[in-house]
Amino acid sequence: MGLFDKFLVLLGARSVIKTIEKSQVEQQRRMQLAEMERLRLEEERDALLEMQEDYEDRIDELEDEIDELQDIIDEME
Repeated sequence: MGLFDKFLVLLGARSVIKTIEKSQVEQQRRMQLAEMERLRLEEERDALLEMQEDYEDRIDELEDEIDELQDIIDEME
């Protein structure tokens, strides 16, 4: 193999290495974006669960008020 052939092989190898490096960087970027999205969704889920708990508490309060009002109505009858 001549010097020029070796040069072409090295040039090709360098190109392959750069392609692999770009692919790894892109994969790492996608993984970071996926992690950010996962964290965002977890925060959203937690907020929704908290809202659900608040609504359930409010429903319980309203049911208690309804029961109290029903007791008053029953006493008046």
